Amino acid sequence: MGEPASTTAAVVAGAAGVGFAGYLAGFDAWAAVGALFGALIYSTTTQEFPTWQRLLFLVASFVMGYVIAPGIREVEVYGYRPFQYTGIAAFVAALLVVTLSLWLIQRGKSGPGAVSRGGQDG
Repeated sequence: MGEPASTTAAVVAGAAGVGFAGYLAGFDAWAAVGALFGALIYSTTTQEFPTWQRLLFLVASFVMGYVIAPGIREVEVYGYRPFQYTGIAAFVAALLVVTLSLWLIQRGKSGPGAVSRGGQDG
C-alpha cells in the first residue's frame, strides 16, 4: 500500500489530466458541475423513493441536465436570457428533468386528456 501523500498526488494528477483532456475535447465543466449539483439536490430531497431508485434518478438527472443545458441556455423571455451560463441552465435542467418526467408518466396513466380537477362542479 502506498503512502497517503503519493496516493493523493496520483489522484490529483489523474484528475488534472482528465480535466485538461476534457477541456480540449469540448467538455463543458460548468455545465457538468451545475448538472451534478442539481442532481444531488434532487436526489437528497426526495425521501419518498427507495435508495436504489434515487441513485438511478441521480444518474438520469445528471446526464440529462448536462445534455439539455445548451438548449435551455438559448431560451429568451421578453428579450432577456435568464440562463445565460450553462452551469445555471444545467442546474435547473437537472432539478426539473426527473420531476417533469414522473409527472408526465403519472398523467399518462390517468388516461388521454384526463385532467384532475377539484370540487364537484368540475
